[in-house]
Amino acid sequence: MRKNLFHFFLIFSLIIQGLLSPTLSHAAEDFLEPDRAFQLTASLTQDNQVDLQFTIAPGYYMYREQFTFTPIVANKADFSLLNPASIQYMQGEEKFDATFDKKMEVYHDATRVTIPLKLPPQMHTLEIVAQGCADAGLCYPPMYYYLPLSPTSQGYEIALPDAQQGVLLVSQDQITLDEEAVQTATGGTLPETSHQGITINTSDTQIANWLNQASLWHMLAIAFLLGLALSFTPCVLPMLPILLSLVVGSSQQERPSKAHSLKLTLFYVLGTSIVYTLLGIAAASIGAVLANWIQNPWVLSIFAICLVLFGIAMFGAYTIQMPAGIQSRLNNLANRIPAGQSVGALLMGMISSLICGPCVAAPLAGILLFISQTGDILTGGLILFVLAWGQGVSLIILGTGSGMLLPKVGMWMETVKKVCGLLLFAAALWMTAPLMPTWLPMILWAILALAFAYIIGTFKGYKPFPRFIPLLVKLIGWIATVWAISLLIGVSLGARSVLAPFNYQAQSTEHVQFTRIQSLEELQNFLKTTDKPVLLDFYADWCISCKEMENFTFTDKTVQDLMGQMHLLQADVTKNTPQDRELLKAFNLFGPPGIIFFDKNGQENSEVRVIGFQNAEKFAQQLRKALEK
Repeated sequence: MRKNLFHFFLIFSLIIQGLLSPTLSHAAEDFLEPDRAFQLTASLTQDNQVDLQFTIAPGYYMYREQFTFTPIVANKADFSLLNPASIQYMQGEEKFDATFDKKMEVYHDATRVTIPLKLPPQMHTLEIVAQGCADAGLCYPPMYYYLPLSPTSQGYEIALPDAQQGVLLVSQDQITLDEEAVQTATGGTLPETSHQGITINTSDTQIANWLNQASLWHMLAIAFLLGLALSFTPCVLPMLPILLSLVVGSSQQERPSKAHSLKLTLFYVLGTSIVYTLLGIAAASIGAVLANWIQNPWVLSIFAICLVLFGIAMFGAYTIQMPAGIQSRLNNLANRIPAGQSVGALLMGMISSLICGPCVAAPLAGILLFISQTGDILTGGLILFVLAWGQGVSLIILGTGSGMLLPKVGMWMETVKKVCGLLLFAAALWMTAPLMPTWLPMILWAILALAFAYIIGTFKGYKPFPRFIPLLVKLIGWIATVWAISLLIGVSLGARSVLAPFNYQAQSTEHVQFTRIQSLEELQNFLKTTDKPVLLDFYADWCISCKEMENFTFTDKTVQDLMGQMHLLQADVTKNTPQDRELLKAFNLFGPPGIIFFDKNGQENSEVRVIGFQNAEKFAQQLRKALEK
């Protein structure tokens, strides 16, 4: 058994390596985090003179033209404290920059900026904006630093602990200033940043920040809890029919025992956890190129067709089997391996998780972000492995219980096989619904529901005193029938949600209009001229959750009213071009859907991010938060 398992894992590793080989070129360049590529040290060389020393990593450079310095008092710019013409820069070198399509003065290795402040002194915070690029081609978004200054009898001092000899600043997303000192220096509060200590919420950056500070055992415990939360999301639904079909089909002669069902389910979840770990590490290493390829409409469609063919086979239309010679050899091998069926469950878990998931949700995105930031592949892989087992809890419960719920051998077994066939059809429909016109899935779901009701005998005659189980089955069948009729009525009235077929009044017939952007440079130019908050939506044709956001969330009238108060931008990353990868990397995203918000000054509102699908009500709350900033 060990030898065969070794051969299996060897073959699987070669397959993964073959899939990764076309995309490894995208990972050849491992870019530094902004605060490692450009380190800023601030000090006061005179009582009213700020000295900024930038240390630039080899292979990187900064733009002189992109430096800006703004004194902030009570959260408002006050240029009475600073004369921009008096700022002293070092002499740089001239370079034609393809990003801005012109010759620009740039700095390599290091540069210094001296900023004289006007007297008399006044409590304020100096906002420092800088931007740099890598020689290899990646340009970073503008970095924001905040230096709190308080008045003294002679001039100013830096309102941070132990800052007499200078202080190393970090950009806004990682700032860790003393709150009391900041409030004193600004007369209010700084714009909120994503660093809030060891706290966890639905933000991917929050999760990544927490993991950077937590111990290994805390990481694993939280990963399991996050996975447990994901186990009750729609991410898991496409896997359930496959697992149930596996459990039912594993025992043709008798009802599978609880132990047998548990064993198959555990191996199935083990398969999903292995693939989640490998895909997670690969996504963190190559920018989700492999995950994008797997979620391609062609790949999804091919797998959906396979599920439909398997579903038809469950109705007895034909038998899917290998040639007799190969089947005989495999049967002999399986007879010698006690865990032969378990290996099949393991393989099925790998295949189904490869196609059906994993979901790009905040917990997963946060862990991927942690892996990319730290480079700790081993710890990151272990966390993803535990996350997958947490997500598999619902699969274990349902898979184990399904065997015991099946009736004894008889005609009911044929009914159960047909129901499993319908479940395979449902899994195929679930995966491909976002690729269809919004009305078509509702009709197909109605057909499946009516077929389900017919197969379980809903419309057959009643016995005078039926037993509880048959009565319950008929009740379920009538519920499915009512739902199917509701879907057909709802789609005729304009509804597009299978879960709320009569919720057509809150849906708008007009789709939200986005302005497409093609590159990070185009986004930066737009943000410089914006006069109101900006929403940036990352979209792809192969992204199922993106289609759900488009069809169910963006069509809500309340959501549309709130979005109407913003400039709406959209980055289509379907083709995964270098410009697409640059945009995703700039915002620490590993794939769509992802929605980033900016305030009316063009600064990212890192406290409000949307990763994965959100319904209209929850998304409206996020929009209100973004508009309040």
